[in-house]
Amino acid sequence: MEIPEISEAIELNQQGSMLLAKEKYQEALKYFEKAREIDPMEVETYFNLGNLYANMEQYEKAEEQFKKIILIDKKNGLVYFNLGNISFLRDNIEKGVEYYNKAVANGYEEANLYYNLGMVYEETDNFLFAVRNYSKAIAKEPLNPEYRLKQISLYIKNDKLDEALEALEELNQYCPDIFEGYHFRFEIYCAQGKFEEAEKVINGAIELFPKDVSLFYNKIRLINIQGDYENALTMIEEAEKMEGFEVEARNLDFERAKIYAQKEDVESTINYLEKCINYEDGEIDYEVRYFIMNAYLAANNYEKVLENAEVLAKEEDGESSYIMSAIYYRALSLKMLGREEEAKKHYKEACKLFRAITISSPNNLDAYMFRILCHKDLKEYAKALELLDYVLLLKEDSGEVYAIKASIYKEMGDEKKAEENMEIAKKYNSVFDMNFN
Repeated sequence: MEIPEISEAIELNQQGSMLLAKEKYQEALKYFEKAREIDPMEVETYFNLGNLYANMEQYEKAEEQFKKIILIDKKNGLVYFNLGNISFLRDNIEKGVEYYNKAVANGYEEANLYYNLGMVYEETDNFLFAVRNYSKAIAKEPLNPEYRLKQISLYIKNDKLDEALEALEELNQYCPDIFEGYHFRFEIYCAQGKFEEAEKVINGAIELFPKDVSLFYNKIRLINIQGDYENALTMIEEAEKMEGFEVEARNLDFERAKIYAQKEDVESTINYLEKCINYEDGEIDYEVRYFIMNAYLAANNYEKVLENAEVLAKEEDGESSYIMSAIYYRALSLKMLGREEEAKKHYKEACKLFRAITISSPNNLDAYMFRILCHKDLKEYAKALELLDYVLLLKEDSGEVYAIKASIYKEMGDEKKAEENMEIAKKYNSVFDMNFN
């Protein structure tokens, strides 16, 4: 048998790669550097050095190594792909997209490139480009469920439910054993009010995946949505005795809280939401904190509203609807507690923040609504009405907007306009209620 000739540089690269895989970075670096000394024209060495520095989060050094490959091989599409990844890690989106385009132009058209581009465009709220790139990734690797689920999630997030259902049909054809598809389908049917279809989906999924406790939890949610509260509570008690439901303890207590909320039992609602907070374990549960603020608001316990609002308001992601609500509730609770000067200060800061969010993210109507509520509470009615009229141009059928307009006109003493706007709000059957219900 003829034994192939393997250069010492290649062997050193292989050895270094093994050490890199074990995260022994300094040891791997010595092997790669020795390989570079032996053969400075070996492209693999610079790839390995680039990946090493990227793993060490030394992105500038990683970029330097990848750029050295271009001096040797300008047509290497893979190196442009890697340079694009480094640019994205350094938050240089424009440069990253430019490198990715060069990668495609030089023959690198792998599915992961299009998938990464899809995520970049999704993060920058470019829905069409995100969908387009996810579709390209799917076309390259039709059996990869991750790409399909990401696209479906994007459709749902943008309220493209029919498109999501079509994509789910394809997912079921190519990847029938992916239980997340059943979860998505269930959520869509519930959102559309198609409860019979939702029940069929969840029952079929439970037959296919009997050990998936989250599916049983979804069935509890469905019964709750349909208003069969006592049956839902009974199922929760049964679920707690089932093997594997320990991981769903928070979800079960949260579902209990929602059931008692719908039964207008505020005390029980608060008790179970407080239990949910005990599961936080160092990580804030945004959803629970949001609901408990509303529950305490319904109980007129403004000290507790403020306490939970302060927890959420400290978080950095100001564009989250949970955090925006906390920022508003903080000012509101201070006002209700008679701490007028503090309240006014926080209202002003909130207006400034919400304005900045709407400028950077014009589609964020939640930020507009919270900003409007701040102006309303500050009795800056003209500004609040001006912003409400703008939101109506974007969302003509918003009952929330008309309800707030009605309350503003009522505060201004214009009963006729208040009544007119409330009638329109009822017509759209969507009264914007910041209080707990």
